[in-house]
Amino acid sequence: MELITFLLNSILLGVALAAACIIGAVTYIICRIGLGLGVKVGTRYNRQAAILGGVILIAIAIEILLKHLLG
Repeated sequence: MELITFLLNSILLGVALAAACIIGAVTYIICRIGLGLGVKVGTRYNRQAAILGGVILIAIAIEILLKHLLG
């Protein structure tokens, strides 16, 4: 019985390790694509992105302030 339990645990560990490797590889690929796109978009729309980011931060700040004041 202990041998069967050991074998099942070994198989499950192998499956979990394989799944973790696949998830890691897919995450790495998606991150590399995102970084590449970010560099291209960032150089092209640098000023507009900075302005948009500032507007979004101001909107978030106003939302937090209103939630605090109005309750």
